[in-house]
Amino acid sequence: MKKKIYLLELVEFYYYDTKDDENVEDRWIIGYFLTLSKLVEAISKCFDLKKETERIVVTSFDIKLNYNQKFVYVLSYEYSYLLNNNYIDYSYVFDPQTNINKCKIMMNELKKQKKYAHNKRKLYDECSKQGFYFTKYRLDFNYRNSQ
Repeated sequence: MKKKIYLLELVEFYYYDTKDDENVEDRWIIGYFLTLSKLVEAISKCFDLKKETERIVVTSFDIKLNYNQKFVYVLSYEYSYLLNNNYIDYSYVFDPQTNINKCKIMMNELKKQKKYAHNKRKLYDECSKQGFYFTKYRLDFNYRNSQ
């Protein structure tokens, strides 16, 4: 059944990079929420804990969830460049999926695009597959307050 889920993040914006045509910012995933009451509760806790320079961002996704689904799976892509003795980090998080196989299919399609293709100049984390990795998130769980 198709449902709407909500991604709650804290975002600290630094500047807009015209060369890459994207924002330069730090993003922290608080959680993915199916229940609006849990989302509102998590937002309330974020207001109490966030830094002055951070903003709270909610993004909605339409997703066909299985009956009684408790988790979503998220594909991410990260790499760094070494430029003038400084590391420049890039990180991308894609739409949540109902299972890991859908993430693998998405990863294989993204690898065909120049932006996500393997490149010898890119520095990848050792535990990733050429910059790609998967994360399993429990729905309606506040990851910031669980630590």
